[in-house]
Amino acid sequence: MNDVPPSTPWWQSGKIVVFGIALVLAVGSYFYSKTVPPTWLHDFGAEIALHAAADPNPITPEDSRQATPRGQTDNPLICATRVIPQPWDRIVFVTHEQGKTLSQHATLGQAQWLDNTLGSIQSQLAADDRYQLVVLMNGNVVRDAQIFFTFWADLSGLAQPEGYGPETAIFTAASVQGRYVVSTAPNATLANCPK
Repeated sequence: MNDVPPSTPWWQSGKIVVFGIALVLAVGSYFYSKTVPPTWLHDFGAEIALHAAADPNPITPEDSRQATPRGQTDNPLICATRVIPQPWDRIVFVTHEQGKTLSQHATLGQAQWLDNTLGSIQSQLAADDRYQLVVLMNGNVVRDAQIFFTFWADLSGLAQPEGYGPETAIFTAASVQGRYVVSTAPNATLANCPK
């Protein structure tokens, strides 16, 4: 007679452990992908850091991570058309204070929100003064709206109800007390933008 070992039940074979690990990885990657900012927002933040004028009186670093040198660019202009490739014809910046009444905002309150997120974004902005909003529009339609944190940069100098078209969405930044502060570049044109 053949000595055939008894088969192991499926719950003791390790298949459930492998399935559990796969499930945890799938759920984790889904929630992680929801917290990663889109590429255009990341690139906009990187442009602010690259083109910001250095602080003339920087605060003393507390450790070596804060003292890392950063590259400088010859051109101080941050041109939104250069870093935001998706189609848009208006970019609107909203501060925490303006966000409390986002539904009454002169431009965004009248806009068509594709995914009906106006209410949830308004409550997010009202809940935390570290939140700012960057909205990309095409016509009267909101194409993308993303929270931009004040610790990335202070965008309050850009908050005007009508927003900026591609030809006027040209900004400058300065590092002030360890924080980037972004403002408009009123006399700049697209011809002045870095290539």
